[in-house]
Amino acid sequence: MMRMRPLTQPLVSDCSAFLFSTELGQRYYPLRKLLDDAVEKACQRDAVFLAYEGQRLVGVLWYVEEGSFYTYPYLHMIVVDESCRGKGYGRQMLAYMEERLLEKRVTSKIYLVVTESNQVAQKLYAGVGYQKVGRLENLYRKGVHELLMEKFLRKMTKIGQRDAS
Repeated sequence: MMRMRPLTQPLVSDCSAFLFSTELGQRYYPLRKLLDDAVEKACQRDAVFLAYEGQRLVGVLWYVEEGSFYTYPYLHMIVVDESCRGKGYGRQMLAYMEERLLEKRVTSKIYLVVTESNQVAQKLYAGVGYQKVGRLENLYRKGVHELLMEKFLRKMTKIGQRDAS
């Protein structure tokens, strides 16, 4: 059974090492120092959770609660150990994030970007309700295009009220 643990200072090095060992981590943080600095900052300001199966670190969930336009949550990164993919960890981590966001505040939607060539991640996101709303060329790396996706977590009826549906 997977359990989520918030990133704390003693776990920063483990988180950084895990992310750097992945294709995603190396694509966006080609130097380990850049990733170490980013994870250190994230530990202080963002919502970062480590996913464990027993004692084994199997994934990292990193989101910014007021990321898009200082209003909408933004999924910065979700990574599952390559040997653990296809076992539902990604879906569980996304559900964990969405539950936390709905518990903490009224929010109507969440955003993420996914590399256009990453069909597996796109399928995961679409399977849990995210929809493509745009394409961003050369957003993080020249020649690497991203798809902007959003998900409505709750319909809004009036400001500050959630729809019961």
